[in-house]
Amino acid sequence: MIPAERHQRILEVVSIKHFVSLRELSDMLDVTVMTIRRDIEQLSARGVIMSTRGGVKSRETPLRLPVERPGAHSLIPAALRYLGDSKVVYLDGGKLTFELATFFPYRDEMTIVTNDFAIAQHVMTHSTAALFFIGGKLSRHDNTFHQRVALEALQSLNFEKAFIAPESWSDKGIFHHDEYRAAYYGAIINASRKCIMLADNNNYGSNALYKMFSLTDMDRVITDLPSSEVILSRRMDPLKLHPVAKK
Repeated sequence: MIPAERHQRILEVVSIKHFVSLRELSDMLDVTVMTIRRDIEQLSARGVIMSTRGGVKSRETPLRLPVERPGAHSLIPAALRYLGDSKVVYLDGGKLTFELATFFPYRDEMTIVTNDFAIAQHVMTHSTAALFFIGGKLSRHDNTFHQRVALEALQSLNFEKAFIAPESWSDKGIFHHDEYRAAYYGAIINASRKCIMLADNNNYGSNALYKMFSLTDMDRVITDLPSSEVILSRRMDPLKLHPVAKK
């Protein structure tokens, strides 16, 4: 493939994905990383793309709103509104928080903290944001880390925003089948200026043995639970409740 063809292919991929790593382009075009670096230098000099740490991105990376992807969870748009210009954000492990991560308008100055393999991989391959991955003992249940090493790491950190999406919750609080996670989630609350809970209606009232914390510990509860204003306002400040219509 001649340079002009590679350049065109790079531009096509960047226009679709908005960020592509050097290694990904190297594998895709079957050339060395050094060759890709030279291609990117030439394209950057023309002002059509931007060279970044470890890859290349489009000149303007649009906010990927859920309306562009049919079937996105109804809680995602509301959660994005609370992100603001936060630079340090914690994303807890889970399917809903992973979906939220795929819509984040990542910026170079952002740092994403997570205990989830899938979220970490997405941040690495689709953004230039800094990544802090919390490790420790792996939970086979959901491929996340919550045990002692992860807890110790959390206790030395500070976030502007934390997003969590518990698997089991009710008007009485948030529950889990693993008793050790209570301390972990307590550390999340202590480490974050604002802790935002994505409360999926499908997880309301599901069974789990151990109570981790109460709804009053949350700075904001975003939920698609029908009649949530009536059900939850008895247990928490109504001003902290953000109901959304279920799709």
